[in-house]
Amino acid sequence: MDSRMRPQRVTLRRLLAAAGLVLFYWSGGTPARAQQPLMGPSLSMEDPMAVFANPAILSFQRARLALGAKAYHLGVSEAGGVPLRQGAFVLSTPFLLSDRFGAGALVQYFDSPIFQRTSIGLGVSARVLRFVSVGVQLAAFNLSYDAANFIEFDPADPVFAGGYSRTVINASLGAYAQPLPALSLSLGVRNANSPDLSLVGDGVLLSPEPFIGAGYAVGPVRALLELVGTPYGAETRWSVEAVSLAGSYLRFSSNTAFDQARVEGLLHVGGPISVSYGYELPFGALGGATNGSHTVSVVYEFGRTPDLPDPIVPPAFLYTTELPALDPVLRPRVYTSATSDYLRYYEQIIVRQIDSDVPDEALRQLTEADLGALDSVLVARPPAYAPAPIYDPNERVVMTGSYSSQYEASLREAGRVVGRDETQTIRVTAPSGDVLRATGIRNRLVAQGIPENRIELSPAPADSMLEPATQESFLPEAYMLRLEPAETVLYFLGANQDSAAVDWEVRVEDADGRVVRSFSGAGAVPDQLMWDWMDETGAVIAPGVYQYRMSWTDRQGERHVSNRRTLYVQKFLRKTTVRVTRDPEALRREADRIELRIQH
Repeated sequence: MDSRMRPQRVTLRRLLAAAGLVLFYWSGGTPARAQQPLMGPSLSMEDPMAVFANPAILSFQRARLALGAKAYHLGVSEAGGVPLRQGAFVLSTPFLLSDRFGAGALVQYFDSPIFQRTSIGLGVSARVLRFVSVGVQLAAFNLSYDAANFIEFDPADPVFAGGYSRTVINASLGAYAQPLPALSLSLGVRNANSPDLSLVGDGVLLSPEPFIGAGYAVGPVRALLELVGTPYGAETRWSVEAVSLAGSYLRFSSNTAFDQARVEGLLHVGGPISVSYGYELPFGALGGATNGSHTVSVVYEFGRTPDLPDPIVPPAFLYTTELPALDPVLRPRVYTSATSDYLRYYEQIIVRQIDSDVPDEALRQLTEADLGALDSVLVARPPAYAPAPIYDPNERVVMTGSYSSQYEASLREAGRVVGRDETQTIRVTAPSGDVLRATGIRNRLVAQGIPENRIELSPAPADSMLEPATQESFLPEAYMLRLEPAETVLYFLGANQDSAAVDWEVRVEDADGRVVRSFSGAGAVPDQLMWDWMDETGAVIAPGVYQYRMSWTDRQGERHVSNRRTLYVQKFLRKTTVRVTRDPEALRREADRIELRIQH
């Protein structure tokens, strides 16, 4: 090669080395903050960008789609700066397969006048336990250089023998755990396979980035601390965030060196839409002429429950009358009313899940109440039996005999759940013939450290126990619809009707004025009509506010209209899931009271 080309190759290699250095800054938590990917803390369940930091968080986040962009001005000299462009896309589905496996599509891009990088990947997570998940992220990582912006270089240089771009596979691993409601932990490594980013494959590797983190919440405030390994040493990053029940949050974050600070917030604006804004101001060596960075994201959440409307208070049941205007001739009038202007209808769904390892003998011991009975949660009913407490139980009674490991584990787990919350209690109920057995269970729980005043012994006569479960009780799903009241009667009171009606019509309209139900007839106006709350298609009218009135035509062909009345319709939906299992871990969920019922 001509010796005159060597300085150009040296200049080119320096240019590529500088670009590689910038890329290392992007991957490794260094002062070049503006070129890092859009990435949230590895412990944040509310931040959609957290899946880039820890793929295991997918199993604990909401199903959503997020689109974010970052605009900033990085100061590189006193003369000005270099505008850079960056963005990200996230699609997460935490319950893709049952409730244990989730997946997400992840895209990151960065564009500069010298080089561009793009990462398109897929993240998969799985729950190992109820509170532990693991995840992996695989991405196609492309790095390309813009030769049009190079100065004095040889296009035939061997550096570009394979072209101006390179695509590699980048892998990240992570784990997330929430052993306590207030405590969260994370662990993993990004760039786990150390992909080679050199255009000629000579070992310019993207260094692995191990991370470990912990978070603790006190009420709505949560503190997060992460330790991240970078090519330049370990770095500590911390955040403090306040989270609302609607999923909105406000977070302040920095590192121990405090060479950068970031303020970010996400606001739920209504329905499935939330917006996020973040401002980052670096204070490091490369921040001399910078104005910071601005990140804006739009988030769409799938299946988000809408806010409950304020309850509508119906007016008192009164006849609404108006004094007629002074008129030499009294005009005919009809006044309308109803037995009920307020409809409540209840839908109840019971979903039953029975583990495959539960034996038939155990299922035959279940009662109807164990598997959930329709109407049991919508109507206040007296209990099936009124137990009388046992006082001064014999402390010398102990459990004897051979019990299964599941039985023993269930007692231990019930004691653990009640022991950590002083507001919870345990009730042991049994027929009168099993009082000694109930006393033995009580003494066993006291030995585990449960205070005596939080354990009740309640015997019940054998003939007052609940009925055994029927075949219908084992159906996977049960549904019930109930209207209160089941129907209403519309009344019509006529006045000054010297001229008989030829025809009449009653119209029920929704808030937009659309007719949902109408009644009509010929001849005199009826005294009353019975209505079953159905619309013209035979379906129950939807929740909302409605109005109805009567109109009729007299023999002279003149049309008359009655007063308007308002109807209020409110819907209540209750879905209950009943799980029959032999796994004592199912008792870990919070409960107000645990009842141990002895049936055999």
